[in-house]
Amino acid sequence: MLEKIKKKLQTEEIVFLNLKVIPGSRQNSFGEEMTDGTLKISIKGEAEKGEANRELEKYLSRVLEVSPDHVKIVSGKKGRKKRIKITPFYK
Repeated sequence: MLEKIKKKLQTEEIVFLNLKVIPGSRQNSFGEEMTDGTLKISIKGEAEKGEANRELEKYLSRVLEVSPDHVKIVSGKKGRKKRIKITPFYK
């Protein structure tokens, strides 16, 4: 799954991800893809004061090998369903 996203980042200027975030998990990890294309992702951070959102952005930037400045939550900051905008570091 990660390789598929990384490949998109090499060919597209902007990549949007639809995620269902599960905060308070033991570790950060990608889960299954839901029938609507939404990806489940477990995040260590708690859903308090934006902690899980910050952890999500840091985790995505690390595993997708892009600058943290290029990972933004564009919708769903207060919910579990989020839309993420990722711009490749070289753009």
